[in-house]
Amino acid sequence: MLFSNCYQFQIDTSWYQCFVNNPYSWGRRLDMVVQRDYAGIGIWALGNDDGYTELWDKISQKFSDCATVSCSDSIFDMGGPTRNYFDGEQYSYTIQPTGATGLSLTFTEFFTEAGYDTLFIYNGNSTTSPLIGAYQGTLSPGSITASGNALTLRFKSDGATNKTGWKAIWNCSVDNAAPTTTIDQADSMWVTANYTANFTDADNSGIDRKLYQVMYNDGMAWTANQNRGYAVDNFDVYDANKWKVPAGNIAWSVSANALQIFGYQHR
Repeated sequence: MLFSNCYQFQIDTSWYQCFVNNPYSWGRRLDMVVQRDYAGIGIWALGNDDGYTELWDKISQKFSDCATVSCSDSIFDMGGPTRNYFDGEQYSYTIQPTGATGLSLTFTEFFTEAGYDTLFIYNGNSTTSPLIGAYQGTLSPGSITASGNALTLRFKSDGATNKTGWKAIWNCSVDNAAPTTTIDQADSMWVTANYTANFTDADNSGIDRKLYQVMYNDGMAWTANQNRGYAVDNFDVYDANKWKVPAGNIAWSVSANALQIFGYQHR
C-alpha cells in the first residue's frame, strides 16, 4: 500500500499485518488521485475519525486551492520510493511551495526506459512554461533551480517495460527581508557645488538589478532636475511649471496624490 505505515503481529501460529494511514501517507494517496485524474475517493467509515480532523484537512488541501505546500519534501514517480513506475502513465505535477521566493529540485535516483519513458521539467507553474529539459534512460536532471518559485514535472511512459523511475527532493527559499539602500555623502552640510554621493544596496538573498529615482525638495515639493533627464512628480501639489495647459478649456488639479484633468479641448 502506497506510503502506508504497516505493522505485523502473531496470534498463535498465524501472522497478521495492519496498514494504517497518517496525514502524510493519506496526502500522498490524494496526490495520486489528482495526478491520475480519478473520479473520486472512498472512505470507510464516516464518523470513525472520533473528532480528529487531520485526514479531513488533507482532503480540503489536496482537492481545493487551500493547500499549504511544504518548503521541503520528497517527490517520486507513481511507484513510490521502492517500486517501479507503471506502464501507460501520462500526468503532470506542479511544485510551488507556499510563500516561496525560490525553488530547487535535486534528483537522487533516475532510471527510465530510454527512448520511450520521459520526464519533462518546466520552469514555472504549468506545462506551458519554458521547458528546462527532457530526460530519459539514465540521463538524470541532477539539480534544477527555478528562475521563480515553481517547477512543473510531466511524465509519460509507454505500454510496456518500466524501470525503477526517479526520486527527488525539493527545497525552497523564502525572502521576507526588504532590500535596503544607504547614501553616503561626503559632506553632511548643505552643498552648493557638484559632489559625489555613494549608494550602497544590501539584501539577504542578493541583488539582481538596481534602479534609482533621484529627487530633491525645492522648498515646496519633491521634484527632479529635468535638465539632467529625470522626471519625478509625487503629485502632492500642483506645479504649473511642470504641467502645461494645452489649447482649450482645460484645468489641471492634484487630489489624493493623483493628477486630474477637467474641461474639454477644441478641435
